[in-house]
Amino acid sequence: MIIDMTILRAMVNDVGTEMFPGIRDVYVQESTETIERLQKSLASGDFETLARDIHTQKSVLETYGAADALEQALSLDKKCKSGVAVGDMDAEIRKFISTLAETRDAVSRLTAEDLKEF
Repeated sequence: MIIDMTILRAMVNDVGTEMFPGIRDVYVQESTETIERLQKSLASGDFETLARDIHTQKSVLETYGAADALEQALSLDKKCKSGVAVGDMDAEIRKFISTLAETRDAVSRLTAEDLKEF
């Protein structure tokens, strides 16, 4: 499951459904920028930017209930902190980027109506 709707609904209930379109749009824009930075950082071997963006994504992904991406971010963050070389994480980082894109796309399709409690 790309997004745990229970977690996302809880966040939306906290901020109000009228705020969701703006929050969604900010998430979509920022995740697009993050994906682009991760791709560039991976290509250039920029470990600092990769590590920072992966670390930042942990809290963002948790807030949106993005369990798959969060699990990957936690694993990558741990590897970054232990000094694993970028080249040794290449496949895992590429998978993370793909999962982030899937998550972004799933969030972009949601409306406040989708998140109302039943």
